[in-house]
Amino acid sequence: MIRLRVKEILYDKGMTKYRLHKRMQAECGISYGNFKSMIENRTSSIKYRNIELLSRILECSIGDLFEIVTDPEKK
Repeated sequence: MIRLRVKEILYDKGMTKYRLHKRMQAECGISYGNFKSMIENRTSSIKYRNIELLSRILECSIGDLFEIVTDPEKK
């Protein structure tokens, strides 16, 4: 299973979910509900533009955003 690591990256960078959502909302119009589903790993797909935007805002590589989890309980 592939898991998005946004919450960990936010913590490492001292950013809040609120600040990230406001930046994403301003640049691509993502709703809070869709944003929350995405960062909580409760979505089945993510638009490429959102991946690119996350990478740019969080100043990390696209590869840093994802990890493979073999045990789904390790969310």
